[in-house]
Amino acid sequence: TWNRCGKCEVSEGAPDREHVGCTVHAANALIGFAAAERGFTVKPGCRYDVSFDLKSLAGEMGVSADVVCWTGDSYWKDRKIVKSVVPGGVKATADWRTFKGSFKAPEGSVRAALRLAVWSSTKWKDRRQYAVGDAFLFDNVCIAVAKRNLEAVADNVKGALFSRDDLTINGSGSLTVRSGYRHAIAVNDDLVITGGTITAEAPRDAIHANDSFRLRDAELLLKGGDEGIDVDAEGGYFYMETGSVHIDCAGDGICSEGDVLVAGGSLTIASADDGIHSGTKIYIYGGTILLSECYEGLEAIIVEQHGGDVTIYPFDDGINANGSLLNGVLTLSGMDSGEEPETYVLIAGGSLTIVNSDAKDADGIDSNGSTYVTGGDVRISLPDSGTNNALDFGRENGGKARISGGTVIACGSFAMAEGFDGDSGQCSVLYNTLRGAPAGSDLAMLDADGNTILYWSVPGSFSSAVLSSPEMTLGETCTVVIGSEQETITLSEVSAAFGDAQSSMFAGGMNWGGMQPSGGFGESFAPPEGSAPPEGAGRPDGTPPEGEGVSAELPDIRPQPSAVPASAGEEAAPAESAADRDTVLLMIAASCGVMIFGLIFAAVYRKKIDL
Repeated sequence: TWNRCGKCEVSEGAPDREHVGCTVHAANALIGFAAAERGFTVKPGCRYDVSFDLKSLAGEMGVSADVVCWTGDSYWKDRKIVKSVVPGGVKATADWRTFKGSFKAPEGSVRAALRLAVWSSTKWKDRRQYAVGDAFLFDNVCIAVAKRNLEAVADNVKGALFSRDDLTINGSGSLTVRSGYRHAIAVNDDLVITGGTITAEAPRDAIHANDSFRLRDAELLLKGGDEGIDVDAEGGYFYMETGSVHIDCAGDGICSEGDVLVAGGSLTIASADDGIHSGTKIYIYGGTILLSECYEGLEAIIVEQHGGDVTIYPFDDGINANGSLLNGVLTLSGMDSGEEPETYVLIAGGSLTIVNSDAKDADGIDSNGSTYVTGGDVRISLPDSGTNNALDFGRENGGKARISGGTVIACGSFAMAEGFDGDSGQCSVLYNTLRGAPAGSDLAMLDADGNTILYWSVPGSFSSAVLSSPEMTLGETCTVVIGSEQETITLSEVSAAFGDAQSSMFAGGMNWGGMQPSGGFGESFAPPEGSAPPEGAGRPDGTPPEGEGVSAELPDIRPQPSAVPASAGEEAAPAESAADRDTVLLMIAASCGVMIFGLIFAAVYRKKIDL
């Protein structure tokens, strides 16, 4: 506990090392950190509660609250950062406010410190710009082991219902497990549930399995102080075939170190952290998934959706493919790229809806590598504020954004908006407007005959929209309609930008124009049947949908591990060609050559190089 008031102040500006000619103003405080003792002691895997008071001395300030953890003695090499420990973010105002959150110490952590920081760069004109002298005060900082982590006398018992080996639950009855210590249901090996109605509540995980979790024809009602369902062994997996699951938890709804595969059933999650988190891959082939509240929706190195209906209401990113282009390894053409897969998001079927009404610097689909859309229907709504990207991919790492099928309406802010690549197999449009559109505005694309190709009553405000449909034909004209205004455009390129606002990130063809008043949609315009949005655009109340019920005919044997394909979805993952990799390497080599030439030139003519 630190109960002495501290001040964090921007003392000076500094050059932005990533953007030449821009200036950064930043300040941060590491609470609990000292030169002699680097942070406070933490235990790996243990969850800690955090609370602190803040007051701004410079108007409203967005303060990042992260925890820096160290696994060794090196400040930079051995550190791991747990980002955004306070759900919903931190805004300091002129009045003292108390903020609360929690974090789990990463594997191998021995010490940690709370980091409170503000940052701005003149590169991003639409963000709050800080100046020398801007400051905030912090006080009453408390970091304590969460009550759900306190040790019990029976240290070798993990939960109220505990198995040291495998456990199978079936039948048509009901089971209620409420635990005051650790987990409700804990299994050292495999957990299989093939029937019944099960209610589980615990201070940590509602269900905790080491090797695998498999579900068929059962109804689960789970409440956890940490994860809803946790599979923690490396190579372990989560598999849901049918049934109904409702989760309310303070950690991840579903957390697996290995693959997560949803083939069917109904899954509803309200969580303070990720809705579904995998250390490797998430595959969705069917069923209905509603993430009614979460920090990030789906997070894994690879995320694939081939079917089903997925709806996400996140505080941050809707989908996050969190690896690097080749998981942090730059590989040369013709050389072994290692065992780690390329990180990407693939939407090949089903419907995906992401609505974030509170975002400031969030993305709808955020891929550190590539994003591919080959089918299905994608709807994304982020507000017209900050640097909210409906689609964000790792272009700087050589990542791609390609569409060859399906329909897309992805709305957000134009400042850093990105569209699909020009080598896609289907036409797309990035439309940006300076005036923006308020929440609830009708957005449509009409063909040359006035027929509706795309339509959505967008839940949030927006100033940018990515639009794509198989009915958009290269060389044809179409009309973009936003509210009572419209603009007729010609699809002269596979991927092009239109409107009167220019994005700083789009690399396709640019045709900046503007909309003209149309007096409304008119009698000839009508949304296509079945496309009208559901009543109420706000965040759902989290109540579980109607379940699929419990099968009257219960299987006599549990599902076998082979039910989870070892290479599920791998055939559908578009592979980066050797030519693409060679192009990236050529660009890197050219950049290095220009840099070396510049250094030599400066050394000859100026006799001095400052680095």
